[in-house]
Amino acid sequence: MNGGLIIMLKGGWYKVPGRIMNDPEITKADIMVFAYIADRLKGSIGAVSVRSVAAATELSLRQCQISLHRLSDRGYLQAQERPGACTLYAETLTRSGRATEATEGKEVAGA
Repeated sequence: MNGGLIIMLKGGWYKVPGRIMNDPEITKADIMVFAYIADRLKGSIGAVSVRSVAAATELSLRQCQISLHRLSDRGYLQAQERPGACTLYAETLTRSGRATEATEGKEVAGA
């Protein structure tokens, strides 16, 4: 399944790239978290709170933290933690499943 999949979360439809769907290390919770963040950021860099992810995906705060960490470790998200503020995230895949030019090999800019 290289083209990806469309999933529904809490009344909204989200596209998930095939690369994530085919990764054996990625769980269903990870897919839900990625879909929500990718849709929310729409290709840009932005602050996302764990509470907003948990509310949208109906996962626990802890499960969202685990999924965000795994997605960052696997290279699907770039994260820049900011003390006292929400973490900045950037989605690193394009529709073809390759790293985007905007985030490939670069640190996420701070705000």
